[in-house]
Amino acid sequence: MRSWLLRLPVRFKLLLAFGSILLMSILLLSVGIYTIQKVISYNNLSENIDGINVSSLKMSAELQEFSDRGYKNNRLYTENFSENLEAYNKELSFINTQLEKINDDPYFENNLNNQKLAIIVNSLTAYEQKMASLVGAFKERGFKDHGIEGKLRSSIHDVEEAEFPYDKVSMLMLRRHEKDFFLRKDIKYLDRFEKEVKAFMLHIDTLSTTEDKTLISHSIANYNELFAEIVRIEQKIGLDDKAGLRGAVNDQFQDFQTNLKNLTSTVKKDKEQIVQTAMLLLFSLLAVQLIIGGILVTFYANLLTTAIKEIKSALVDISEGRFPKPLPIKTKDEIAAAKKALNILVERVRTAVGFASDLGEGNLDISYDEKFKDDVLAKSIVQMQKQLNEADKKQKDINWLNEGLAQFSEILKDESVNVQVLADEMIGTMISYLGANQGAIFIIEGEELEAIATYAYGKKKHVENSIPLGNGLVGQCAIEKHYIHMTDVPQDYVKITSGLGESTPTSLLLVPLKKNAEVMGVIELASFNEFTPLHIEYLEKISESIASILLNKKSSEATLILLEEAKEKAATLSAHEEELRQNTEELQATQEEMARQKEELAQTIIHLQKEISIKDEFISKSTKKIPLTKSIAS
Repeated sequence: MRSWLLRLPVRFKLLLAFGSILLMSILLLSVGIYTIQKVISYNNLSENIDGINVSSLKMSAELQEFSDRGYKNNRLYTENFSENLEAYNKELSFINTQLEKINDDPYFENNLNNQKLAIIVNSLTAYEQKMASLVGAFKERGFKDHGIEGKLRSSIHDVEEAEFPYDKVSMLMLRRHEKDFFLRKDIKYLDRFEKEVKAFMLHIDTLSTTEDKTLISHSIANYNELFAEIVRIEQKIGLDDKAGLRGAVNDQFQDFQTNLKNLTSTVKKDKEQIVQTAMLLLFSLLAVQLIIGGILVTFYANLLTTAIKEIKSALVDISEGRFPKPLPIKTKDEIAAAKKALNILVERVRTAVGFASDLGEGNLDISYDEKFKDDVLAKSIVQMQKQLNEADKKQKDINWLNEGLAQFSEILKDESVNVQVLADEMIGTMISYLGANQGAIFIIEGEELEAIATYAYGKKKHVENSIPLGNGLVGQCAIEKHYIHMTDVPQDYVKITSGLGESTPTSLLLVPLKKNAEVMGVIELASFNEFTPLHIEYLEKISESIASILLNKKSSEATLILLEEAKEKAATLSAHEEELRQNTEELQATQEEMARQKEELAQTIIHLQKEISIKDEFISKSTKKIPLTKSIAS
């Protein structure tokens, strides 16, 4: 055997030695490719789970919108149709499709992972069931002329249209307690309502009228029962987000979110584990490769001439984990060819190791050495770099978008601030997050767009607090219901002012605030930097939430104004009632004084009549006595 090896040319001896090294390199390459494929598979799975998470948040938002206002649409009761429920079902269908899709992923062939997915599916199923119960309860409650509320309105009309002369003030108090309950969702108004009903009924019983009291009493009792029934269904639905069916739905949604986050965390840990395992395997194979190389180098050092001791020394350095210096080439024989090949190999390995080390440290933008760019290993590593870059960029975009949406979610949670303060905070957050320079939020008021918040506005052509619909870029954006992105901004359109002076921005972006295909206003941003498609996607995602919260705030403020007006009218009515009562008391006192004076006058007349009668009698007697005196005298 030894003699046969000695007869082999140096070229074949080296080929035999390096063949084993090449085999180990192929094994290393195979492990690297397999690792990349697994990482890509995990990244795709993570993206699908993130998509489920985003859709679940949208689904929850639609349910909240339905609970707040959506159930007040007559089409829900006449056509069994609701835009919120349609959107909810769309997101739910997407989630179910995604769950079915990821169920086919090899990752869930593991029983433990499959159990976690089953828990998520069961949690979603329970959420659907509780959601169906909540929708059913809302339908049972009804709105206006439908459901229990419709019956309640009918019973109110029965009382108000009754011909029985009941106390209108008591009826107004009943309606006030009813409205207070609907506004504040406080059970104390039920007690007040029932006390007022009892007082109302007692008042009817005390009336001396001969008209039939049965009909009005029955109408009031029916009104009382239906109000108690609607309070019961409101309690069943939930007087706030933590009570009743609403609380149960929210709790179930939190459970679903928790399970989804647990699965996301598990996938991330498994991905990190497989990367660590692959790295350990790669280093193990590299160690084996170095050991085999060292053995072969030691073996061939005893077979070859002294000339190849330099090669031996170089291979020993490699086996010990060091990169040897380039071997000097003084001949053109096979030994020289071997030295040259070894030098190239060392350089290739050095380049690959350095490139892989940089990638491992997160430096994904480095370039591979041009001399080795056509190598199989180089192509594989460069391809891995491209895939890692794409995955990293995509993940950064997703993280950036989710972080921005989370910031706005925190802003929109605070329902205590007014529209102006909220709009100022929103435009400031947008400018800061997008790296823009200035911006404004306009809302539609009648036939005009009103600027409710601005940020860092300098001089702008035709700048006004209100812009007619259709005028300028802002009005055009509102009419077209689509974003406008300009990179060639007219010199006199807008100026960005800073400490260095004024300059025209390089990019202008206008996005409509749409809610259910209806435009509520427009966001206008100007920047020295270019707006990317990701920026536009971010603004379009938050525009609907901004439109919704602005609409809610306006409705709330209008409701508060109406409530204050109602309180003032109630106070005025109470003052009028007090004035009427005082006038009645004064009139009664006047009547009593007139009766007393009349009685005194009657007594005076009687007394005078008596005096006149006495005088007449005296005169009569005196007249009769005069002739008798004359007779005596004669």
